Amino acid sequence: NSEDLETGTGPSKNWIYQFWREVHIWDHDAVQLFRRWPLIPTKSGELANCGNARFVLYICSAAISSTLRSSLINHFTELQSAHEKEERCDLLSLATERRLRNNSISAPNSDDDDEFWNMGKNLVDKVLAEDENQEHIPSEGITNEIASVGEASGDEVQDASPHITDTSDVPNIVSESIDDQPNMPLYDHDTASFHLLYRILMSINCPLLEASFFTDEDINKTLPTDRLGMSRAVMCTLNQCINYWSSNIASSESRLHWSELNSHDFDDLLTFLSSHQGTRLSLMVSDLNMIKNLPIFETFSKTFISIADRDQNFTLDNTVDIASIGSYLPLSLQRKLLMDKPQFKELYEDLSIRILDEANVLEKFVLKEFQSMPLTQKEAVVKNILEKWSDLKNSNSLIDILKNTAFVKRKENMGNGEIVFVKPSQLFDPRIDILNVIIDKDRSCFPAEEFATEESLNMLKIVGLQTSVDKDTFLKCAWIVEGEQSVPKALKLFEYFSEHFEDFYDNNRGDFIRNLAEVSCVPAAQGQSIGLYRFRDAAAPKDKHLVFKVMPVIHHDAVPPQVMFSSLGIVSPPPISTVLRQLRTLTQSQSTVDHWSYKHGTVEAVFAEIFAFLQDNYAELSPRVQEGLQLKPIVPVGTTLVRPNRLFFRLSKDLAPFFYEVPRAFGAYDVLLRNLGVRESPKSGDYALSLTELNREIGTARLNANELKSVVEVVHLVASNDDTTAQDAVFAPDLRGKLVNINLLLQNDRPWLVNSRRLDMNRIHLAHPKLSKEICDRLHIRALSHQVQEVLDKAMEVKEIIHHRESLARVGHTLHSDNFISIFLGLVPKYFNHSNLKEVIKKFTLVKVESIHTRFILSQNNLNSAIDVTNQANSAASLCFIEKELIIISSLPLGVSNELALATGLCDYFSVSRQHVAGIAALLSSHTIDDITAVKERMGLYEDGTNDELTRGDPGRPLVPTDAEAAILKPLKSFTKGEIVGVRESSDSNQLIYGVVTECEESSSSLSRLRISIGNGTEKSFLTSEVYSLGRSTSEDDSTSHPLPADQFDISAYEGSLLQPIGGNNNDLEAALAPSTDNSKKTPISRKDILTAVQDLLQSADLSLNHDAKNMLDSNLALQEALSEKKKQLNDREKNTQEMAKIAMSGTDAFLCPITRETMEDPVICCDGHTYERHAIEMWLSNNSRSPKTNQPLASTEVVPNHALRSSIEAISQLRESIKRMAPDTNWEE
Repeated sequence: NSEDLETGTGPSKNWIYQFWREVHIWDHDAVQLFRRWPLIPTKSGELANCGNARFVLYICSAAISSTLRSSLINHFTELQSAHEKEERCDLLSLATERRLRNNSISAPNSDDDDEFWNMGKNLVDKVLAEDENQEHIPSEGITNEIASVGEASGDEVQDASPHITDTSDVPNIVSESIDDQPNMPLYDHDTASFHLLYRILMSINCPLLEASFFTDEDINKTLPTDRLGMSRAVMCTLNQCINYWSSNIASSESRLHWSELNSHDFDDLLTFLSSHQGTRLSLMVSDLNMIKNLPIFETFSKTFISIADRDQNFTLDNTVDIASIGSYLPLSLQRKLLMDKPQFKELYEDLSIRILDEANVLEKFVLKEFQSMPLTQKEAVVKNILEKWSDLKNSNSLIDILKNTAFVKRKENMGNGEIVFVKPSQLFDPRIDILNVIIDKDRSCFPAEEFATEESLNMLKIVGLQTSVDKDTFLKCAWIVEGEQSVPKALKLFEYFSEHFEDFYDNNRGDFIRNLAEVSCVPAAQGQSIGLYRFRDAAAPKDKHLVFKVMPVIHHDAVPPQVMFSSLGIVSPPPISTVLRQLRTLTQSQSTVDHWSYKHGTVEAVFAEIFAFLQDNYAELSPRVQEGLQLKPIVPVGTTLVRPNRLFFRLSKDLAPFFYEVPRAFGAYDVLLRNLGVRESPKSGDYALSLTELNREIGTARLNANELKSVVEVVHLVASNDDTTAQDAVFAPDLRGKLVNINLLLQNDRPWLVNSRRLDMNRIHLAHPKLSKEICDRLHIRALSHQVQEVLDKAMEVKEIIHHRESLARVGHTLHSDNFISIFLGLVPKYFNHSNLKEVIKKFTLVKVESIHTRFILSQNNLNSAIDVTNQANSAASLCFIEKELIIISSLPLGVSNELALATGLCDYFSVSRQHVAGIAALLSSHTIDDITAVKERMGLYEDGTNDELTRGDPGRPLVPTDAEAAILKPLKSFTKGEIVGVRESSDSNQLIYGVVTECEESSSSLSRLRISIGNGTEKSFLTSEVYSLGRSTSEDDSTSHPLPADQFDISAYEGSLLQPIGGNNNDLEAALAPSTDNSKKTPISRKDILTAVQDLLQSADLSLNHDAKNMLDSNLALQEALSEKKKQLNDREKNTQEMAKIAMSGTDAFLCPITRETMEDPVICCDGHTYERHAIEMWLSNNSRSPKTNQPLASTEVVPNHALRSSIEAISQLRESIKRMAPDTNWEE
């Protein structure tokens, strides 16, 4: 044992290590020679007898201790080195002795003696020489020399070196051949499953080999050759420990510590023993017996037992709940039942373990003893059967036993209502309505307590509960229901009728159906009440949305199968007249939709079904009815009923209460809705008409908030539509919320004037603030500043105040200064002509008067008149008024300076925003240029480029430096409408100004003519060779050169490309740069224009075309123009041919058969008036008696050939083939 190894009373670890290097653990015969010797080291520290070697297992590499193996190898190496030194010393002694003997012995007498006495001389001499020449000889060299001498010198040297030093370097020499050695295993023993097995066996103290004492080759040979052999080895060892090594000799404790394992460990061990990689091992009977002997089988009591000594073994499948059966299953039986392990199902079968489900448990152990059980156990059994019936019902044998077992509770009707157990066949199903009616006073014939539930009754029905009722009994029940007028009983009656329809259906051959149709026993709802009616007087539930207001609807539990509708007198679908009465009732009052009380469907669901019915039967409606439907509000949108002509399939915005979009729920009935007047989307005229109708409706009343919101939306839509022809009929809200014709509305762009109360607002209609400036502009609503002019009152007498001339002169001096004018012009809007403003301002003369009397005149363009809109109640005078070259300033109130009044007048006169009044007044108050500079900086009026950015891109404005640097001529560029470009301000100027392309008159050549807006409403025509494209500016550290200014444009950068064709095609001078365009809209550019453009470009670089080059270019351009004209003619001809082809293709839907949707070859006319393909309609009529087109009954199945249509089809087909040959590229599938 381990103590012997440490104390020295037994063999040491190093001795055992050397022993197993000589004796191979896998050599059974050699090991058995030492069978009584405890020389096999185990992981527990014990030494096992060599006779039990096959019961000591090696599982995987985890059994090898790298530390222990390294220690053993190091110690063995030290012993080997010491042994080599000892051999060397012996050899040196032998050499010394021979040298002395040679000196003392005389020469030999014969050759044989010389050979004897000189034996080994060469070896000794060599050793002596090495000894003399070397101070130290490595042991490895000596060992090698000895090995070599041993082969030639015989026993003498062999005795000196009797052992091989290191079996790791020198192969082991064994007596048996290679074929006699064990085979290597055919599986990987170092996988995760083997490591798991190793851990489990270590936990239970199973004898495991301490593999550190052996070489890898030896321990691998101890492994069985196949996986089944490994399982058998483990089973043999465990059984050996159980049967013969039941206790540990050293400690007298149990050999195997099974309690160290948990449930998962037991499962993993059993899995390893019985399968490999998911595949069952081929276990023999002996193997199964060994497995049975192992205490590794888990019971329902959570213990682990061996099953070797039991006659029968059972387990329960995973559907059985041990907690539920524990209340009636004895604990002794629970200990005998093994826990169900699905992964061991096949193994359990091999081990003769029978798997029981709950039905087997009831059959085998419980129901046989049910009558003798105590009441509590009976209750537990009944509860378990009811709860688990969904699984138990699959056992036919259990059902047979239950049919003959008295396990159903019944309450005695007499006495104290005692509960007794009876067989199912002795009771009736209480869900049979007829029995409830007949024997409602005696409940003893029905199951009691928990057996009275729906689930329990379903179960009892399977095991024998009586459920049958014949036709006569059912009719008696119906008559009783009619006499009592009991709706609940009627509902139960017909529930049973529906469930057992096959028992009552007699295919109209008997009297049962006819008699039932005459009984008023059918529960039907009309409104909020339910009554009893005959079948013929009620409607089917599937038609309830069509009739619920005008006809009772059969309760869904009482509806018979549809196959019996005609026999019972039910009409489905209902007549059109009934549906129209339903629609009229629903739509005659708005409150019906507002207070919807119908609980079986929403408003949308009900009307959707009505619309579906009307769409299918619209052709049967009379013209008068159709016209009436178009005029009445019959379409619900939310809680509002809307007329069809106010509905549209698509609205961009919510325009209620003017227009409504068709609800999505009604989208499938577009055919009906279009017939009733619903359109795709409203037009501008519709919007305007709605505003006119609203104006007519409300008159001068003000709009409420919701109406105002909707009106604004409608006005926006009118404005967004390009069609403004109906502008005179457009109304929009004014500032007070009244609808006013837009010709009378004005935009409030002078709020300070309005707020000054100097205008008579009763005579002016300002647009409502919710109408944006953009909308007002689109509706051509004029601005207040454009329509209302302030003029001097003719009765005003100008009285100048002389003593103010000096102060006004100082202000005038500042006004006329260049610094002020420069700053002020930067604030003037772009639509003023800035070139003349400077002279205008310099001509102004300032005059101070006592007062200024003005009037406000409103111009009415449409009426060619003007009215005075001055507020007579407000006598306030203007502070400043500009009349031509005269600026008049009135006497000012305290706090208002001349400069402030002048600044106000300038802003109003030049349409400068009043936000700059304070800054301009401060400028006018400045005395020097330095003061003006300081004021403009502090008041934010100085120009820092921001103003340039605001006007950047405006036509007529000079190019900002960023764009001027990036401007470059691209004569061959294709410009787009609206693109901002640069052009010269004049032909003799180098100044570039912004322009906006308004029209692209492209030509077939590379050059094009453009119409460009250059400001002030002016447009000019330019060739693309005169237009500068605005490219992307470069970064400051970019080393590339900037584009040259217009006066220094270097055309040599084109490297002659204007004079040489690019690629193999001469049709385009710059095909790589000019994108393809639509030639159908190009206006030809004359050759003269092209030559002029080339000359202009060359002249900008001080170059020109010589005469020959000019003639060649002119000739080339002429050829291109001729070729383009021919191509255009060919394209026009091909386009006309394709148009003819498509016209010929249209209108052929009449040639398609309504059944096959293919062109008819043999058209025939049916009695419904429609034409079909002969073979298709004949096949249809063989199985149907209704029209495939209208679904109406056909009076006859005869068909007549339609010769006229057939001739038309053949003629059109020939025409199409001819056109196809003329236009082969046309897509005929479209």
